[in-house]
This record gives sequence, C-alpha cells and structure tokens, in this order.
Amino acid sequence: MAGRDPSKAGGFAVAYYGGIPQDVAVSAKRRLDPKLSDVIHRFRKRFDLASKNTTVFEAQ
Repeated sequence: MAGRDPSKAGGFAVAYYGGIPQDVAVSAKRRLDPKLSDVIHRFRKRFDLASKNTTVFEAQ
C-alpha cells in the first residue's frame, strides 16, 4: 500500500467535510476499550479540543 496513509486521509476528510458524522462517532466510541476512551477524553481535555468542537467523545 505504498503512498496510502489513512491518518492523512482522515485528517483531510475532517477538514473538508467539517467533522465526523455523529452516527459514525457513536458507533466508533461503542467499540472502544474503556481505557482507550479515557485516553481520548484526557487528550481532548488537555489540548482544549473539547471547547473547539463537540463530539460524542466528550460524553463520559
């Protein structure tokens, strides 16, 4: 898979489309291990991402 980087594609998609659709975010969060969900919550809080856009990941 030379030249394909899903993390870049996701970043471009979020920038272009304005975020992750709520139903996709809810589905993704349900699949996360509680520890990983906590890591995401703490990361967003530490870097003040919660105040910039609201996603399902803010609900703890």
